[in-house]
Amino acid sequence: MRKHGELWVTFSVTGADVVLPPLSSAPTFKEGLWQSTCFELFVAGTTGPSYEEWNFSPSGDWWHAEFKDYRIQTENTARPAAPQIRTATHSGVRIEIRVPAFSLPHSACAPCAVLKHQSGEISYWAMEHSGNKADFHRRDSFVLHL
Repeated sequence: MRKHGELWVTFSVTGADVVLPPLSSAPTFKEGLWQSTCFELFVAGTTGPSYEEWNFSPSGDWWHAEFKDYRIQTENTARPAAPQIRTATHSGVRIEIRVPAFSLPHSACAPCAVLKHQSGEISYWAMEHSGNKADFHRRDSFVLHL
C-alpha cells in the first residue's frame, strides 16, 4: 500500500520451522541478507528494463540496489533513506516495512521471501516463479501492480 509517499509492506510467515536472525540493536545497511531468512521486494516502472531490489531482515537490517537491466546493477552507490522495519514473533514472524520516498508512479512489483529452515534448507517464495527455478529478478514475475 502507498501512504504519505511511502510504500508499506507486511510479510507474515507462520510456523516454528523458520530460523530467524537475532534482532539488531543498531539496524544497518548490510549485504548478503538473502543467505538467511529475509524478505525481498523487487519494484519496477511499467516500462523499461530497470528495477530496484530491497532486502529486509527480521533483524532490522536492510539492503538496496538499483539495476539497469536483468541482474546488471547500476553504479549508483547512493543509499536511500533507511526503511522502518518492525518485527513481531509469535508462532512465526510478521515483519512490517515502510520504505520512504517511494516515487515510481505506476509500478509492478514482486514481494518475495527467502526462508532458512531448522534443517538448514533454504526455500524461495514468490507470488510467481515464471522460470523453471526460483529467480526473483525475472521481470515477468513482477505480477503485483501498485
